[in-house]
Amino acid sequence: MKRIALFLVMLVLLAGTVVPGCDGGDGNGNGGGQITPAPAAFSISNLSIQPAQVEANETVTISVSVANTGGSQGSHNVVLNINGAQEEAQSVTLAAGSSQSITFSVTREDAGSYVVTVDSLSGSFTVMLAEVTFPDSNLEAAIREALNKPEGPIYTSDL
Repeated sequence: MKRIALFLVMLVLLAGTVVPGCDGGDGNGNGGGQITPAPAAFSISNLSIQPAQVEANETVTISVSVANTGGSQGSHNVVLNINGAQEEAQSVTLAAGSSQSITFSVTREDAGSYVVTVDSLSGSFTVMLAEVTFPDSNLEAAIREALNKPEGPIYTSDL
């Protein structure tokens, strides 16, 4: 008898409980028991920086894969940062369970190493100084003398 009474008490308590993710409906059989899909959730992966080394003003292509791992369609803003500063942003709208590649193209004229960050992913590329080649050895000798640089490569920044 105690078991039956305990069962009835539990049944009464559970009858008023709302199950998370379920729509209780209007009480007339409309909408009850429907599961609400999870919201859109995004993950960023596969950071690619090509080429990793360029000369000044050459294009570097940066790409990532964006996936919607949630249960609903949604939009996400993909932000490219270079050396901690926002360079560019692209918005992508994806259906639940789908993914897309996002590509950015950048150039830099100053030599140096640049840190690329997209979401929690990071990498880098390097801009090299362009070495000057001379069409004639007399011209090269005259420039080396003027620069007081008898040996080694001559870069555009030396001129």
